[in-house]
Amino acid sequence: LHAEVLKTLRPFAGNALSKEFRYKQDRSGSMTRLLLPEGATLEYYHVSGYRVFDRHTEPFAGIVAEDADKLDLASLKEGAGDLLEKYQLNPSGSLDSVELERLWQLKASGINSQGIKGATLVNRLVYAFRRSVAGLPVWGSASVYIKTAAEQQVDGFGMDWRPIHEAHIHKAFILDPKDGATRILEELQNCNPEKSFTAKDFSAEFFSLGYFSDNKRNFQSFMQPVWVAKFVSKGFSRMGHVIVVPATNTAYEPIARKMSPPPFNERRTTEGSQTCNSCAQGTT
Repeated sequence: LHAEVLKTLRPFAGNALSKEFRYKQDRSGSMTRLLLPEGATLEYYHVSGYRVFDRHTEPFAGIVAEDADKLDLASLKEGAGDLLEKYQLNPSGSLDSVELERLWQLKASGINSQGIKGATLVNRLVYAFRRSVAGLPVWGSASVYIKTAAEQQVDGFGMDWRPIHEAHIHKAFILDPKDGATRILEELQNCNPEKSFTAKDFSAEFFSLGYFSDNKRNFQSFMQPVWVAKFVSKGFSRMGHVIVVPATNTAYEPIARKMSPPPFNERRTTEGSQTCNSCAQGTT
């Protein structure tokens, strides 16, 4: 894994990676941090292979655009694939592929003493890419993201790309979408069994069949089919809830989605703490 991580630095270090490239290594129980020249760091997690590189540059150094309204987003999106290949951050094999999912803009603006608002500038661009395996998306964090400064200089990147074997271990029968939706709603309800949720509490923004890449600190043995849904609360908090359940009758291993239990109220205090297994153990 360490050797594979070093390969991702090759486009940034050039030929110096072989001998002259020097770095310090700080290893803990779950991850290793490489302290690189000029204050940059690269971290990778042992059980998942997730890695993140950051140059730690000043936020207003290398501004992408002085005026956000003049930025040609269409051209930037068209060139996203070339950017991925240029920095060799596309580990796709025969079974998988990757494509741009979203282009984020990190912006800044200000107001002078006369109350006049200045133009909104763009500090950084963040390209988020989604991996697909055998035509199905791999949900979770962005499979690959690239953060760029001026002139498409990479300011940081991250990669959540668990390796897979070409040969499958089992052909799974996929549940009907209606059955998948029922499982999703049951799991959402189980996270707070004291309240019956309705459409007044949550709006469903997303429902998809695919695979799922677990938390970067969690070991994962299989890419198993899952149904994934995202709900957004309609209450005072707009926090989203992502629910993942198996899309087959066979759960090959637990699907961890660690969620905080609801706050204790008078009923919970008197009757004792009773948290559903899926919330307490992070499994479905």
